[in-house]
Amino acid sequence: MKHTLRFSVKVWRLIQQSLKKERWGAVDQACKRRRTWPGVTLQMLCAKAGMSRQNYYKVRKQRQRREIDESLVVDLVQRERKEHPRLGGRKLHHRLEPKLKDAGVELGRDRMLKVLIDNDLLVDPLPEMPRTTDSNHPLPLYRNLVKDLQENALNEVWVSDITDLRTDHGSVFAKDLGMELL
Repeated sequence: MKHTLRFSVKVWRLIQQSLKKERWGAVDQACKRRRTWPGVTLQMLCAKAGMSRQNYYKVRKQRQRREIDESLVVDLVQRERKEHPRLGGRKLHHRLEPKLKDAGVELGRDRMLKVLIDNDLLVDPLPEMPRTTDSNHPLPLYRNLVKDLQENALNEVWVSDITDLRTDHGSVFAKDLGMELL
């Protein structure tokens, strides 16, 4: 009887400290441990948590189904990523939706993203490209002098550009004519 009383006090504290949504998990955890404490029944645990046994079994079935659904989603995502390694979560959801419906899986975009996050299947973002043009500068802007010009001979109009080349050691700039490194 002492074991049962001590177990009940532990379970009661665990259940009372849990939020309402988390009480099912506390009851499930206690249910798995109750085999070592005789006299503690599932009905007692559910009564302490303020839920029925029917609710306990219904939620348990839903969670088991959700685990099966998630394993199917992970498998489908891994197959799709073999063909398209940079495919994002929203596009994956769009592409896998018919296959999931055929399998009887109801999965929204947000839950799909949660499954991808939980299984570390999100694609890492590409590195940000360097910004080489600052259009918000205080310098004066000049109009295009060659916009309406009719070229009649060679060397009437010259154009140049500075190109940013990314290397392992950082960025280098090259002149467009002759590609001489600065």
